[in-house]
Amino acid sequence: LSFSQISLNLKSFTGTKRRFNLIGQVEDILIFDDYGHHPTEIAATLEAARASWENRRLICIFQPHRYTRTMFLAHEFAQCFKDADEVILTDIYAAYEDPIPGVSTEIIVKLMHDKTPVYIPKKEEISNYISEQARQGDLIITMGAGDIHIVAKEIFSRLKQKAQKGWIEHANAETRVA
Repeated sequence: LSFSQISLNLKSFTGTKRRFNLIGQVEDILIFDDYGHHPTEIAATLEAARASWENRRLICIFQPHRYTRTMFLAHEFAQCFKDADEVILTDIYAAYEDPIPGVSTEIIVKLMHDKTPVYIPKKEEISNYISEQARQGDLIITMGAGDIHIVAKEIFSRLKQKAQKGWIEHANAETRVA
């Protein structure tokens, strides 16, 4: 390919799907989705988000992917959310695996000593929780290789409805939770 062909094609390139994908913005709340499902990916994405929007409260909603991955990497998962101000965990997306006795998202919850995550087993309830907790200046990101991206769209829709009614809380000048 010639340089002009490459240049022309790069102009229309919109990025990789489900990699720090902006779902939408409602007033001053940003909603993203990311495919990250390994602790290294999650940590890198959250670090980039923190560096880019250091004054925003960063809320990470994570759906573990596969029972085996959760079992083998539970300690790493428990440590990868350091750049998030709030962490919400939901049940494991099985991805055709059979459940493993004793393996659940609660393993990660119990291992998280630096943060106290919010555990919402049913992902369908997350958008309700977020629509009550979100405030101006938040950056909300859903993460996982399963169907958590649906939750990002639900959050966006609910927050749009709240904004139309003028019900979104305005944060104090400092939006980051230490």
